[in-house]
Amino acid sequence: MALPWILAALAGGLVAADYKRSRDKKQQRRYHDRSDSPQMVLRPSEWASGKARVAPQPGSLVACHVYGAIEHVGIWVGDDQIVELHGSGLVRVVSARRFLQGRTGQRLFVCVDRHHRPLVDLGAIERSGHSLYQYRRYDLLKDNCYRFVWFCLSGKQRRFDTFGALNQALAQHFGQDLYWDAAKVALD
Repeated sequence: MALPWILAALAGGLVAADYKRSRDKKQQRRYHDRSDSPQMVLRPSEWASGKARVAPQPGSLVACHVYGAIEHVGIWVGDDQIVELHGSGLVRVVSARRFLQGRTGQRLFVCVDRHHRPLVDLGAIERSGHSLYQYRRYDLLKDNCYRFVWFCLSGKQRRFDTFGALNQALAQHFGQDLYWDAAKVALD
């Protein structure tokens, strides 16, 4: 009876080890490889995030995990403040600790280039500030946090169904490969 559980645990361990090896290899090659078409190279990872810790800069994107299946994103505006589109539809400013509260992720991530520098768009600060305390018709697939941050960066409305689709647009917007490094922020 215990044999299937043991085999499942071994298989899970092998998959996890392979995932970690793959991430480590991408981390090592990030300084040397450039792709011909910009893309997201490394997604945020709670348990294999690498050693780099990056301080978010005003106008940079931050993300956290929600139930391990999706990511929630916002705009870092400085002084431990993030502008986000909450699930209620309210655009609000919150601390990093509050951004993570009620979500399963324990870490905040920053969208960076291959040299661990935050990718910044100063226009995002102004557009997110003008959106504060307004309500949107929040919809998980049609009008979500991905669409909101894209509007803050580009000034244009565009629908995003997935975090990957947002990242593809971000890579094109910034003209380079994207990485998500753990943020260096106090969560006390």
